[in-house]
Amino acid sequence: ALPPLALLAIKWHRQRNHPLWHWVIFRRGADQDVVIDPKPSLKNNIRTDLGRMKPKWFITIDIKRSH
Repeated sequence: ALPPLALLAIKWHRQRNHPLWHWVIFRRGADQDVVIDPKPSLKNNIRTDLGRMKPKWFITIDIKRSH
């Protein structure tokens, strides 16, 4: 039920009583939905293992295009 483009909060946890999470970009594609993950240790920042991610919330990204 995600929008075509969104900022997702994943890997939510508490550290020293402070909430922390990891942010990724979700993009619905014509062929495949993908997540763009900025984590430096990944070999490939384009992820397709969406079932492994458990987003806690998302922010819709609405891009207005002008002609």
